[in-house]
Amino acid sequence: MGYFARGRMLSRCGKASVGERGKAGMRIWPAALIVPCLFGVADPASAILYPFPSQVPPTSVRQRSFLPVPPAVVAPLPRTAGPEPQAAPAPHPDALSLADQVGQMLLVSVRSPSRRDFAAVMQECRPGGYVFFRSDLPGEAAARRTALALREWGRRSRAGIHPFLATDGEGGPVLRFPHQTQHPRDFPSASRLGRQRDPAAVRTAARHAAQALRRMGLNMNFAPVLDLGVSRSTVLRGRTFGAAPEQVAALGGAYIQALQQHGIIATAKHFPGHGCTPADSHRLLPTARLPYREWQRHLQPFRVAVRDARLDAVMVGHFRIRFSDAAAQRVGEAPASRSPYFLQQVLRRELGFTGIAITDDLSMAGFAARPAERDARIIEAVRSGADMLLLGTAFQPADVRRISRRLLQAAQRDPHLRRRIAESATRILEVKRRWKLAPANGVG
Repeated sequence: MGYFARGRMLSRCGKASVGERGKAGMRIWPAALIVPCLFGVADPASAILYPFPSQVPPTSVRQRSFLPVPPAVVAPLPRTAGPEPQAAPAPHPDALSLADQVGQMLLVSVRSPSRRDFAAVMQECRPGGYVFFRSDLPGEAAARRTALALREWGRRSRAGIHPFLATDGEGGPVLRFPHQTQHPRDFPSASRLGRQRDPAAVRTAARHAAQALRRMGLNMNFAPVLDLGVSRSTVLRGRTFGAAPEQVAALGGAYIQALQQHGIIATAKHFPGHGCTPADSHRLLPTARLPYREWQRHLQPFRVAVRDARLDAVMVGHFRIRFSDAAAQRVGEAPASRSPYFLQQVLRRELGFTGIAITDDLSMAGFAARPAERDARIIEAVRSGADMLLLGTAFQPADVRRISRRLLQAAQRDPHLRRRIAESATRILEVKRRWKLAPANGVG
């Protein structure tokens, strides 16, 4: 019986002798049901979401009430969501080896931890996060067991850093929750919420999503969509809050605030605005051509979210934007996920974003039409400013190990790439510390 298989067996029964626990080689995490009582945490999910008991956020952070935003008001939102800034010094990536820094940049599709090839990925690559798809979430109890196993593996690693555990929980057509968790009234589509134009309804939907994610032991949601609903493509159908940038900014900001208020990291997507593209980036590389001023409308919801909603993560899309006026010379030929202009000039310098830039799934045709091109383009994305690489279900464990090794080898030869990886590792660790996923007093 494998390492995690035995651990899960003991976890299900909830009772084991000392000898059995020793054989299992790990602490048994049904204790997550006991730890909250010991440390005064209000609900068992907090033991998973905040694994360092001394760092459980105070009630004033987790249960803060927010000023209501009237339906017709589209003014900037108050900066109140998310965890409070930490007084502890910023983490230093030098405390991590280069291999560990590369590992923190990987968001890997979940496989059963009892599989030997996936266990090898966890051991060798030490990913900074895992992505759950529908097949990985057959039910809340099964998802929770897997989440606990992944967290325990991170806790027992050399660095002692817990992973991001993410899924797509937008609501409506994109919802990867277990079937028994899905209630259409609890998880409405963004377009339905946009027609209501009621921030209170948006906050309620975000709260339901956060509660479902917490019950499964997850801590990150790839939502909300901040694209404008003006694309001719069907990829965004039912997924946007509307076509007006002011409305999308107001409702998207309310969603981010509520999600983070209830303990889940929000990820705004698809930067820098998939709504201006004419096609689906899952199938090809779309190219949008529009005036610079028109594109600024698509950028506005992201600008407001960074400025007002204390956003910690952005998902960057695989599409090109070409300006049809004098600003055209600013942009290269690469899509946004591999573009220094969008990842560094726009996102970092113009918007002032200090959080994590996550690529959309790297198996999409918009990133690389042929698998043979993918490895080189992954290195290019990191050079350009991407912080985390989303490796979905198309990437087998052997692919993940190969990508990790090639990125590590390239960094060992290239000082600039090493500096870029260190920058990304710093951002990732800062966010994890704010969300109690890394020790407050340093790494390890």
